[in-house]
Amino acid sequence: VNPSSPLFGVWLDFHVWLDSYFPSYNPQLLAQLEDYLEIRKLQQKEVVYRAPNFRCLQSGAWMTEAAEGRVPLVWLLQGGVDHIWNPHCETEQAVRAFQDLHRLQPGLPFEKARISETTGSWCAGPFSTMRAFLAATAHPGTLIATDASTVAILRQEKYDELSADLRKMLNAYLLRQWPTYVRT
Repeated sequence: VNPSSPLFGVWLDFHVWLDSYFPSYNPQLLAQLEDYLEIRKLQQKEVVYRAPNFRCLQSGAWMTEAAEGRVPLVWLLQGGVDHIWNPHCETEQAVRAFQDLHRLQPGLPFEKARISETTGSWCAGPFSTMRAFLAATAHPGTLIATDASTVAILRQEKYDELSADLRKMLNAYLLRQWPTYVRT
């Protein structure tokens, strides 16, 4: 993996989480992931993902088959992103239970990430959208840039194209972080 790549921080994060912990970890697979990630430059207040408001008209699970409603995985590479709790008028029990468990207030951030050259960090993320991402559903949160920022995005459609080995490695990476996500 090229250390001058903008995705080097993501590769390093994968390596730290999987090396010596996941028996079939293969660092060479990381290079393949680059073809599936989108690097996006954001302006201040630009939205990466917005919680859909379609639920106010329907009842049932927080599900969508529309590609634009499904949440991506997002890593912050530079700048700042806030993850705002934004369930709109959702009454789904799982959404409200998550809100109550974590004492979330609609319209307020429940995750903040800042990366600059002075922080010494390589990347932040993925944001806590992984449960909805793995379920291929919408997510009751909004990711918004707080500064000019750069993010890496993996969309569901690209995830669906991953080889079996690459998907297995990505899932292991996401699930190794799950205990961290559950406690945040």
